[in-house]
Amino acid sequence: MTGAARATDAGGPGLQSLPLASPSRWLVLALLVLGYALYNLDKSIIAIMIEPLKAEFGLGDRQISLLSAGMTLPIAIFCIPMGRMIDRVNRKVMVALLVIGWSAMTGLSGLANSIALLGVARGGVGAFESGYTPASMSLLADEFPPQRRPTAMGFFNLGSPVGICLGMAIGGLVAAQWGWRAAFFAASLPGLLLGLIILLFVREPERGRFDQEAAGAERTGLGRALAIWWAKKPSRYAGLGMIFAAVLLSATSIWTPALLSRVQGLGIAQAGLYTAFIVGICGSLGAATGGLLADRIGRNRESRKLLVPSAGLALSAVAGLAGYLLVLPLAPMVALLSLSSFFASSYAGPGYAAALGFIPSHIRGTIASVLLLCFGVISYGTGTMIVGFVSDQLPASVGVRAVALGVASALPFSLVGAGFFAAAYRELRKTERDSGRA
Repeated sequence: MTGAARATDAGGPGLQSLPLASPSRWLVLALLVLGYALYNLDKSIIAIMIEPLKAEFGLGDRQISLLSAGMTLPIAIFCIPMGRMIDRVNRKVMVALLVIGWSAMTGLSGLANSIALLGVARGGVGAFESGYTPASMSLLADEFPPQRRPTAMGFFNLGSPVGICLGMAIGGLVAAQWGWRAAFFAASLPGLLLGLIILLFVREPERGRFDQEAAGAERTGLGRALAIWWAKKPSRYAGLGMIFAAVLLSATSIWTPALLSRVQGLGIAQAGLYTAFIVGICGSLGAATGGLLADRIGRNRESRKLLVPSAGLALSAVAGLAGYLLVLPLAPMVALLSLSSFFASSYAGPGYAAALGFIPSHIRGTIASVLLLCFGVISYGTGTMIVGFVSDQLPASVGVRAVALGVASALPFSLVGAGFFAAAYRELRKTERDSGRA
């Protein structure tokens, strides 16, 4: 039960009397979504560079996987300290500096004259990005009341597919015209401007404004924070569901351009545009629809919100299985992969709302950082590396379809994620019954 719900039970101000989403909150959300879009643009733009990088530096798919996953080490190092910092410092200033930092490192990526230097620059991107999502989630939880959080967090997660969309489309066009270095330079400029805008126009909200919590709770240590989160079974299972669900999204965001280039014979610009549609547009629609649908069907029963990601991930695996394993012309392949992307992205809003919504506000930054660490090391690392490993290990007779089979190997993770969300639903439904709200 959320802090706002407890306030209602105790005779305090109920949810209906709390302020909902004012225009200023939507401005904050819009700026954070834009920042998250640039986060994902700068992180995933390397996907459109796979073929040029292989040609310039003489790399194989496994080496490309290691380069793509190389951002996970800085995330592993910095995300927990970042999370602890988020729960103590001005989050607005922190978010702005992080955006400026990773944008600068993206620009430096275009100056690399060796794969080692490129790896260092990409690691710098990961280091600065490690604090952005937890800080943004902490801000949004204090901007939007509990009954609006799935929608707000669903819209926030539009930034992931939108950023990938922009990275694939603009990055592909720029790289085709002026080379991969120019694409990195172009990707770095918007973030430098956005960081300044956030400093000027975003305010720091009061922490826990929609939650009733004990004074001095901000002193909770990391171990105690993890224990509190782990004890909340709906939050625990929702977090695990997101970790497994993100494996397929990571694999598709990195490898779809190469898949379309090899299997369908598309050029870099065409592959980028199709990937923008599959991962970007369809993923955006899935993230927004998932949050809105969860809010709608869970209006009278919180547990129902978790049915959306459970069903969505299962449908994503089914559509993806057909799209990757069947030998299809371009149009039906794109249609199936688009459906898979749509359903795969539906978990974001209700997932974050459940993983962070049932824990005290003063540890949300810490828990969000732990989840980010898991996304970076487990989800992103597994999603990118498993494709390259499977692709390189398959016999030469498989030919260009090796990369399709590699991406298909990430599909079972979505089914595991669906199972965890189903478990979260059962636990929350049990809590509702026990509290007499069945």
